[in-house]
Amino acid sequence: MKRRLLDFVICPVCGQDLVLEANGDGAEEVESGTLRCPSGHRFPLLDGVPRLLSDLAAHGDDARSIQDSFSREWRYFDYERDRAWASSSEERRDNFLAQTELCADDLGGRVVLDAGCGVGVLSEAISTFGCEVVAGDIGHQVLAAHRHFSAHGLGRTYFLQADLMHPPFRGEIFDVIYSGGVLHHTPDTRATLEGLLPALAPGGRIFVWLYHHVPGVSYDVKMGARKLMVKLPAPLQHALVLSLLPQALLRQRLRIARGHQDPDSRLNAREKLITMLDSYTCRYRWEHTPDEVEGWYRELGFVDVKTTDVGKWGFGVLATKPAAVAHSDPERREAVQIA
Repeated sequence: MKRRLLDFVICPVCGQDLVLEANGDGAEEVESGTLRCPSGHRFPLLDGVPRLLSDLAAHGDDARSIQDSFSREWRYFDYERDRAWASSSEERRDNFLAQTELCADDLGGRVVLDAGCGVGVLSEAISTFGCEVVAGDIGHQVLAAHRHFSAHGLGRTYFLQADLMHPPFRGEIFDVIYSGGVLHHTPDTRATLEGLLPALAPGGRIFVWLYHHVPGVSYDVKMGARKLMVKLPAPLQHALVLSLLPQALLRQRLRIARGHQDPDSRLNAREKLITMLDSYTCRYRWEHTPDEVEGWYRELGFVDVKTTDVGKWGFGVLATKPAAVAHSDPERREAVQIA
């Protein structure tokens, strides 16, 4: 963990500043230690990744179930051979610019939050624009992301384990918040979204991508099977998805033979397994509409609300937090609206 991350995070329990207790001589990069707040809440820093999670057990089964599900899902990802969601890092980086309606030059010197970063491929890709990226996810895969990009990245991406239902982020600190395909996997999509909004700087932009309903018998059958599968113990869920993988790959080959060239038709076995686990085993998988989400933002006082991405499985909505007058705290960095 770089000490710089302390500028962006707070205690997820009480919202106070965190202090790093670590061995060493004050080096910028710290591999182990403890982060604590004045109220005595303590969070481990292990293998370079701070675990800024409130007590998951205290919040029932939801957080623990979500963590376990995505940790199992992403353990199959191979950084050298696989693409996250069937897209290269370059394609995902270009999509990010289109979805947020930004140019690469807009991001130099900015701070971006990738809320629900998965394996961190997009987080690191965004950092190539010259911005700092705070990449948080509840799953254990952020440990692999930190290891990989510590060796192969640019050093501007800071990984942490975080529960977006109890976010550990400072107020008004991020110029851009991006959350792709994440919030609909929490108990309440809107509530989780609202929990992130205080971290957005005045004039900053937020983009969220969510599932919509896909008409058709095939989709309805798939969702019916999912409703049955999520009630099963995790090992049995996993075994069933693995048993379905061969026929899913065969159907993919048949689509290619018929001339289909969409991204879903060019997944390798690991990529296909990850998408299937995502579909069948996540505890929550809510569906929404663009009008619904645009309405949320407008009710919360956001401006320039628009749907900037509509695809086969979902859609993305962009909104801007109104620019504020000069902040009363002279030490607070000036919030500059992104043009």
